[in-house]
Amino acid sequence: MRIVIAGGRSRTDYLIESLVMSGHEVVAVNIDRAWCEYLSSRHDVPVVCGDATKRYVLDDADIEGFDLIIALSDSDADNLVICQMARYFFGIERQVCTAYNPRNVAVFKKLGISSVVSATFMLSRLIEEASLAALGGEVPKHARERHAAEGARFDQGDELDATAGLRRVLSDGLHAAEEERHGFWRGRRV
Repeated sequence: MRIVIAGGRSRTDYLIESLVMSGHEVVAVNIDRAWCEYLSSRHDVPVVCGDATKRYVLDDADIEGFDLIIALSDSDADNLVICQMARYFFGIERQVCTAYNPRNVAVFKKLGISSVVSATFMLSRLIEEASLAALGGEVPKHARERHAAEGARFDQGDELDATAGLRRVLSDGLHAAEEERHGFWRGRRV
């Protein structure tokens, strides 16, 4: 599968390594020149240095028709722009992005972003679950409904692992893109 990773720092480094080891083709786009040089020296993937919110930068990355874009910048607004540009200008139907403000999760979903991950939301959920579990109680129905309404998955039986939800969202995005791809592969590289 062909995947674009836009923005981010240490998450990008780890994610590239993980995706490449799983056999995916990855292109990284990052605005920080020093970080781009680091990624290029560490990974055998194309790295484009530039602002991923600019169409000409994504044109330079040659991402037309890729299967998935992952937007990891520090700005929710930038992540939304990156995902929407990927969809409307480059035909990337599946997007995963981070949202620092948990209230943006539902908004981004309504605006058509495939998967939205909010570490703040997930951490607050985990703290709530752990607190109630420590007290020997169950998570109340109103809390489960609130989590569901905000666009997050809530499974009473999930282990309390802060990365489990992120892995699940990313995995769902990868599987959905794979299904849509119908075996079609265009192996262009930057």
